[in-house]
Amino acid sequence: RVACTSSDRHRALVILRASTSKSVMGKANNRPTRGRQARENDAIEDDSLEKGDGVFQFLKGIDMVAVALGGMILVLAVLFLIVCYVTMGLEIDRHFDISKAPLSKFRLDAAYDDLNVKNRNVKERGLESHEIVNEIERAIQYGNLAYARQRLMEIVTNQMLSAPDVIALSTLVSEAEAQNPIANISQCNVDESVGFIKEKGGKVVVHDKADGIMIADFDFDQSQADGRGRGVAVLQEMKADDVIVEVPASSFLSIWSVKDSPELAKVFSEEKITDGFTGLMILLLHEASKETSAWRKYLCSLPLYTPLPFMWSDADIPADFMNMPEVVEERKMLLEYMSLSYNTTVAPLMLKYPQVFPEDRFTKPKWAWALSIVISRAIAMKRTGGVLGHSWSLADPQLLDAANILEVLKSGKSDAHVAPVLVPVVDMMNHDSNSSLACKMKQRTDGTIIVTAADEGLQRGFEVAINYSPKLCGNKPLNRWGFMLPPCEGDAEKAAAQEESAQAQ
Repeated sequence: RVACTSSDRHRALVILRASTSKSVMGKANNRPTRGRQARENDAIEDDSLEKGDGVFQFLKGIDMVAVALGGMILVLAVLFLIVCYVTMGLEIDRHFDISKAPLSKFRLDAAYDDLNVKNRNVKERGLESHEIVNEIERAIQYGNLAYARQRLMEIVTNQMLSAPDVIALSTLVSEAEAQNPIANISQCNVDESVGFIKEKGGKVVVHDKADGIMIADFDFDQSQADGRGRGVAVLQEMKADDVIVEVPASSFLSIWSVKDSPELAKVFSEEKITDGFTGLMILLLHEASKETSAWRKYLCSLPLYTPLPFMWSDADIPADFMNMPEVVEERKMLLEYMSLSYNTTVAPLMLKYPQVFPEDRFTKPKWAWALSIVISRAIAMKRTGGVLGHSWSLADPQLLDAANILEVLKSGKSDAHVAPVLVPVVDMMNHDSNSSLACKMKQRTDGTIIVTAADEGLQRGFEVAINYSPKLCGNKPLNRWGFMLPPCEGDAEKAAAQEESAQAQ
């Protein structure tokens, strides 16, 4: 009976009662006359049955109380788990909402710098999550916010990071969405920029009846990443001087393109905006905010973040950066240009033409984005002529240095024939100082930019790189393009002299 359940005990008690009653009744019927001793024995037997029934009832009561208490504890435990799950989910979901905070950098590398753990599975798990974090950062930089959210959900689902780190990453993605200057970026396709130049009359090398070039992410494999990021690759073997791409002037984006935007053309005419650099930044933000822009397919290829020094916060500046006074000074110039151009040009335009320049499209973070795009991707060009036609040529790249554009802004004197120009596809090409490996870029008088294969040719899958300027060396490219090259001639001697001077002092 101890091993039985409460219901089993009850059934056994009923059977015991029934069988006992039958037995007693049978004895009474068979022996109608009984003695005093027999009646006393029956009374004792009945009394023992009543006591047994009481014991069973007592045990049954204890069982019912235990079951009730156990059920209550189980229900409370389930409710507690549900509350914890919902609370954590709401806390994480709250950070998936779009934020109004400015776009900023975020790094989780430090969280995985020390992977000295005994459990190999834990170590591999940490490395895997580290790779996903890098993918999310690259996806945000290149504007692929949908992919960034997909990878973030994998981290949440598989619990690969702690809750604070997940919240920080989700905040980063939300900030990128909030400050994104490109309209409906989730519908963008970076490869459409190749088709865009063909629609404008350009040409692309053909491979198997398809485009012979593609936009590639050369840092996708983190084990072999060298910081090149995205670029252009050929899909077939190219011999020296073979034409890779021809980009017509009709696809360019510059202050000379304002005529194709009637509402901006009127404003530029009334306000006498002639500064090619500032004018291009205004046009860029204006067109990026429109899904119907004539340059939509090109604008979708632009990154959301370019890691230039003027975009860094002061806390992110590395110590060795401060040891390069020329670079530090140039960064200050770009920051001054960004602030001065916004306060003297953009802010008054927003007040005077609120329908053309709404505040949400021309915020300071978006203005900084426009500056990073133009300073790092534009090509200096010269255009002369008039009604009968224009003659184009490449200008000195140094015209777009920080000192020059700041001087033009402060003086108000600009050359109407020289301006920065954004060239689709070509602006995706990385730099290569090696003359035998760098592809050649030239411009016809009608403005068409032509890129041909390097002297050594190109193998299938090789990168199409060009030389931004033959004068680049050392840390000169850092503020404009975000990379450094081998020291310039005489830099070593100059650095040694400065070190000796510092020691002497």
